[in-house]
Amino acid sequence: MSACNTSVLLYDKKCLARRDPEEQSLKQIQLGLLMSHHGQIEPLPFETVFSPSRKEHIQKIGLGLHSEVFGFTNENVAVKLVPFGGDKSFHSRPQMTISEVCAEVEITKAISNLQIKDGSESSSPNLADIHRVTVLQGQIPQYLIDAKCNCKIPISLQFTEQNEFTAEQLWVALEFTYRGKALTDNWPSCGKARLSVLAQVALALAVGERRIQMEHRDLHLGNVLINRNIFSNVKECELLPPQTFVDGVAFHPLAGPSTCIVDFACSRLHNRNFTHFVDMTDKCKRIRIKDGPIGIMYGIMQDITK
Repeated sequence: MSACNTSVLLYDKKCLARRDPEEQSLKQIQLGLLMSHHGQIEPLPFETVFSPSRKEHIQKIGLGLHSEVFGFTNENVAVKLVPFGGDKSFHSRPQMTISEVCAEVEITKAISNLQIKDGSESSSPNLADIHRVTVLQGQIPQYLIDAKCNCKIPISLQFTEQNEFTAEQLWVALEFTYRGKALTDNWPSCGKARLSVLAQVALALAVGERRIQMEHRDLHLGNVLINRNIFSNVKECELLPPQTFVDGVAFHPLAGPSTCIVDFACSRLHNRNFTHFVDMTDKCKRIRIKDGPIGIMYGIMQDITK
């Protein structure tokens, strides 16, 4: 019996609240697939990811539409924590569904593989590399609440809804290599370094398009990380970023901090004869203002694709 099928059977009695039998069966299958990424047979406690050593050095380092991101002062790791499948809102938005989380994990793993050539002539080191996926269950532990409260990120949403989750709440923890801070408030001061960041992002997108027809669909300054602390005694306009291969040609961007594209929750791609995507219809309606730049952009795109 596969890990997926085992997960479905063992988790049957603990699964989400009973609804339509066919709908519930689909959710169980999806949950089994999600847990099978790390060989799980049931959701695990938070301590599986947040070990005693990590608890002592934990800090909140980021915030997404559907997630919190934590890092550790003693480890080069970032953990993206996402609640899913529940009825409680998170950051004033509905939680992601199991199918949306499954899609994000599959998409993120496929994009992470673009760092290696794997028989292709295109590869990029400027994309997030995921190395562990764990399904957790329970309320938010106190040490995570403390990390949120101690966070210096000036975001008004960071303290909301922290104690409203039940013991049955499901979460997925995505572990990545820590790749730096968001570009939003972290612009390089050197013009050449800024151009380097742009070149690295463009090359990474080119590789994604070549290999798996990738469309990020949520690319903004908050989803581009730069790491200028690799060599503290070297100016950012003197740092040498890694090279990218596109169609067998090696590209060496201008000197600048190493750059990384993250957060593929809204992405679309084609991999292994299957197209992965998240339906953006409702999401776009919530953020679209008719006369705003996003509304105008989507209107033009819809007219072109009619």
